[in-house]
Amino acid sequence: MYINNALHRAATVAHARPASVHDGRTQTWSQVRERVARLAQGLRSRGVAPGDRVALLGMNSDRYLEMTLAVPWAGAVLVPLNTRLSVPELMHLLRHSECVALLYADEFAAVARQAAAEAPALRLLVGLGGADARTGTVDYEQVVADARPMEAASCRPEDLLGIFYTGGTTGLPKGVTISHANMAHQVSMHLMDLGWTPKTSYLHVLPLFHLGGFTCGYTLTSLAGVHHYMPRFELDPCLELLSQRRISATALGPVIVGWVVDHPDVKRFDLGALQNLAYGTAAISEPVLRRVIDLLPGVRMTQVYGQSETTGTISVLRPEDHVVGVPNARLASAGCASWGVDARIFDPDGCEVPRGTVGEVVARSPGVTSGYWNDPVQTARALANGWLHTGDLGYMDDDGYIFIVDRAKDMIVTGGENVFSAEVEAAIASCPGVAQVAVIAIPHEQWGEAVHAVVVPVAGASLTPEQVIAHCRARIAGFKCPKSVDVRAEPLPLSGVNKVQKNALREPYWRGRGRGVN
Repeated sequence: MYINNALHRAATVAHARPASVHDGRTQTWSQVRERVARLAQGLRSRGVAPGDRVALLGMNSDRYLEMTLAVPWAGAVLVPLNTRLSVPELMHLLRHSECVALLYADEFAAVARQAAAEAPALRLLVGLGGADARTGTVDYEQVVADARPMEAASCRPEDLLGIFYTGGTTGLPKGVTISHANMAHQVSMHLMDLGWTPKTSYLHVLPLFHLGGFTCGYTLTSLAGVHHYMPRFELDPCLELLSQRRISATALGPVIVGWVVDHPDVKRFDLGALQNLAYGTAAISEPVLRRVIDLLPGVRMTQVYGQSETTGTISVLRPEDHVVGVPNARLASAGCASWGVDARIFDPDGCEVPRGTVGEVVARSPGVTSGYWNDPVQTARALANGWLHTGDLGYMDDDGYIFIVDRAKDMIVTGGENVFSAEVEAAIASCPGVAQVAVIAIPHEQWGEAVHAVVVPVAGASLTPEQVIAHCRARIAGFKCPKSVDVRAEPLPLSGVNKVQKNALREPYWRGRGRGVN
């Protein structure tokens, strides 16, 4: 019942203090609790039972935060959907999770109409944009207004809080199951790692449908801080919000941090209130860190490394490790294990390797998932022998700092989004005229890594990179589509067991770099 307790506490100890500021609305914590309790009862009275899955589809907003609090208040299970996915991908997730309800923002009304026809378990649609007789959608505000506030559902630590979909090495996304206990552990780690207080005002730039942004929302709620929101990231509006509202904390992707410090007119924004800046998905280069420290003297920089399967955090590079101007090898690391996390480096036989030796990063903690929704095979692989196998290759130094050097999984991290090459390859393979395809990560100055495809056409077929990319755009999310395509006549290099040798395809692009991730 931890998450429900956190909201109840916030409304008790900070009932008249601002909880969220968005779109001209300022709500206190007592108002948020009232609306959440009403929304929860409105879902219950319309047939949502404890344990039912409820999908959320919308951009960052105060209403989205209400949804993330109201669904567990009703005892149901959250299924936050990535707004950047294509419609066919969203339909697959709704069917796979067997969601009985979909709460959505008005800009996704067309998706809701299709979901009403294609997701068999779906029996309730709630729209932020109002009612829609075509789909039977009920108005979000009417649901809140009509209901009496209910007491929070009594949830056990092991009860399911949410299903968070991540990319799949088999070509389909996997639903990471997160319990109330998993989330309670993650929030506890954030409370110790991020340096926030009840006075923290936080700008949600990371999407709330991602666990990175989601856990920050629950952490701030547990402190009764103030939530601010960016529905879509734009650089100047982001800097204006940080300046005008005197925001004290935010979390950004490394790419965005680079954009901020390289903004030609950044000095016209008053960022003096910013005290805590968290970042993740990749390290930041020392030149960029030096410019951040020059721009924001005294800001606490914290890097978080983790995965959805660990409810977020494995290791943290803390503010005291962000030292520039002197030789500091730790800046290239992912930090050391966070509170309550046992992180180690294993060889392929599951044995720990000596310090400084490259192997797979594994972890165990109270935050580790119990598995993937309806996928026992992938669950067994990921949690073999009681350890979460990350698929990241790295080494640990004598002081316990983890250095990521490559990925065992075929995963590409582009602009903070995880893309599994098998999913992109499946989309390209369905393109007429494709005989062979391999998708790899190549370095990209702006996005960290870019999706690159190597395609061999069927004999006599004519294919262009533009055709391949257009074919993908009709089937998968834009960020998963290849940024570049190499159409070649010679077959792809194969190993002795007829597996594509992606290392040979990657080598020219990564030659001369110290590691195989960017």
